[in-house]
Amino acid sequence: QPRSCTSPRAAAAARESELQAQAGAAQREATERTAMLAEEASQLREQALRADGERQRAQADASRLAGRLDFDRQEHALSLAEADGRAERLAGALYAAEAAARAAEARVRERDCELQGLADLLRLSADGIAFEPIAEARR
Repeated sequence: QPRSCTSPRAAAAARESELQAQAGAAQREATERTAMLAEEASQLREQALRADGERQRAQADASRLAGRLDFDRQEHALSLAEADGRAERLAGALYAAEAAARAAEARVRERDCELQGLADLLRLSADGIAFEPIAEARR
């Protein structure tokens, strides 16, 4: 029976060499994988920094807009209050004008009555004067 040509020592050396080659390949793969993961982590940190900067800018914009909206709301409320005040003053002036117009109409009616009375009196007086010569003639 033929025996194996390789000695146990040579087989062990070949096995050790194969294991070392595998370990070297695994180490190179781990190194490459570590470098790739480090690059990905660096990119993710950069993205996170950019996103944080954008978030801060958006927050500042939102704060400015909220301030502006609050200012505009207060300004609008003040304008409404001023408009309400003007409307109340105009309503008061209108009421006063209507009251003055009613009083003037009443005075005009009063004067009309007075003038009508005077006109009637003048007519009667004129009629009396016209009849006076007739009355004297009858005496």
